[in-house]
Amino acid sequence: MAAHASIDKVRGRLAVGAPAGIRLGPPRAVGGLTLVPIFHDGLPVEYELFAEAQQAGTAEVTEVGAEGAVALIDADPNVPGAEIYRVGDLVAGARLVAITDSSVTLAQPSGPLVLRLQPAARRRRP
Repeated sequence: MAAHASIDKVRGRLAVGAPAGIRLGPPRAVGGLTLVPIFHDGLPVEYELFAEAQQAGTAEVTEVGAEGAVALIDADPNVPGAEIYRVGDLVAGARLVAITDSSVTLAQPSGPLVLRLQPAARRRRP
């Protein structure tokens, strides 16, 4: 999968059936992160800058590579901190079968175990 495949899919979707007034701005890259702004030509809306949202704990950046989504899980007591897992990996003996923006699902013999992430607004700051 090409590095820009996701934005190409978004551009293709917008070219075929974009909601009225939606357009993409030019991509902005910083290091390995590329942001593509999405604009709406309608009435202005209130928003907060990313830096403000990040400081308030209401924004989060999730990495999705060519192999798909990854999850940071602190599952191995022998390794300090969290480890990176992908769909198909074993986490504490259970197969990781799904990763979303707010949960991971592990397949256990007794049935699926869904681990949910607290909404950013409710997370405790260190």
